[in-house]
Amino acid sequence: MRNLLFALMLPMLVACAGELTSEQYMDRAKDYIGEADYASASIELQNALKLDAGLAEARWLLGGIYLDDGNIPAAEHEFRRAQDLGWSEDDILPALARTSLAQGNLDDVLAMDADGLSAPAAASLLSQQAMAALADGQVEKANTLLAQAESRDADSTEVKLARATLLITAKDYEGALVELDAVIEVAPELDRVWRLRAQALMRLERLEEARDALDKSIEYSRFALADHVARALLNIQFGESEAAQADASVLLEVAPEEPSANYVQGLLHFQNRNYGPAIKSLTAAEAVADEYPVIYYHLATAYQFEQDIELSRKYATQFLSRVPESMPGRKVLAITLIQGGEYSAAPVVLRPLLENAPNDLEALNIMANALLLNDQAYGGLVIYRQMRQLDPEWEIVPLRREARLITGGSGEVASELLGLGDRDPNFPQTEILEILALVEKEDYPCLLYT
Repeated sequence: MRNLLFALMLPMLVACAGELTSEQYMDRAKDYIGEADYASASIELQNALKLDAGLAEARWLLGGIYLDDGNIPAAEHEFRRAQDLGWSEDDILPALARTSLAQGNLDDVLAMDADGLSAPAAASLLSQQAMAALADGQVEKANTLLAQAESRDADSTEVKLARATLLITAKDYEGALVELDAVIEVAPELDRVWRLRAQALMRLERLEEARDALDKSIEYSRFALADHVARALLNIQFGESEAAQADASVLLEVAPEEPSANYVQGLLHFQNRNYGPAIKSLTAAEAVADEYPVIYYHLATAYQFEQDIELSRKYATQFLSRVPESMPGRKVLAITLIQGGEYSAAPVVLRPLLENAPNDLEALNIMANALLLNDQAYGGLVIYRQMRQLDPEWEIVPLRREARLITGGSGEVASELLGLGDRDPNFPQTEILEILALVEKEDYPCLLYT
């Protein structure tokens, strides 16, 4: 009987011996935080809260982990629970200001009261309020709030970051770098300082240094999607497709539906002439087209290669409505109008371009095509003569070949994509163009047989 009772109680004794207290879970969580193992720390903090939901410190620490992971709503929830449980307002208010600012709740940030906070906490909160005012377009108020923050703690990291942001907004990029370098001296592993440094360097067109700064930001951040996007775009600009694809793969693994990630992938597909996949990715990126209007341009050109003129025109129109000064955008839209038979509309699109760049040979060629197709042969021939004067080596380019030049294709690959050979019929003006070329060359015998 005694052995039976011991056997029945043994599992209970083992369970009791293996169970930790909430304090022990907290100690383990702090150890993990010290080792930068935040995933394990989060598990231990949640274990502690299962045993004691009223642990204010656990709520505070968990909120900080969520904030750095980019889970802003969860961070705000934990910070508010910690506040209800009596955690220090010096910690809570600046943290809540950051979560509200990240969610665009600017009025909530500006309504917070720094009175009663310690000098460092007040400086931090006022800095966040300055950023909220700046985001709301209240630049003067932002400077006033930042001056108040500096009066509380001029050496505060948050103050210096806010000052750098305001300087970037004011286009004083060198001044911003001075502030940021001061922060790097004391907090070299702070991801936000490298992110801002990259922004200032990009404005100064010091792109290699900007990419180095993004490398640091990504290294020190646990949530760096925007930095991966920025670095990928720089790598695309540098022609380093493999490096850009590495960033795109990370982005799509973490957030496959994220529009910016699809934008990067779409650009890479486009560069590789994979127009079908490019269209799929760029269409998934349309939500950020206001930030990256070139998405519409690439969709227009990709559909040009896919020979879907209606959609090419649609996206060319959308692009030009956002970037009316774009010369390539006007050319692509004019080409789609001509291809759709709207010959009189194309010159209207091209005229603003030619007013600013009267010697643009590509635009002149498209204009001449439009005039010839609209039964204005004399006007078209006048333009072709003008082009020959501008460039004696210039040769007549039929419209479809012009289209592939404008849209980024070249040589045999583009010709194959379009299903055209150099001698394939183009539009009715092909014969006129050949005759004009022979006249310009004074090749009269050949002219008789054309």
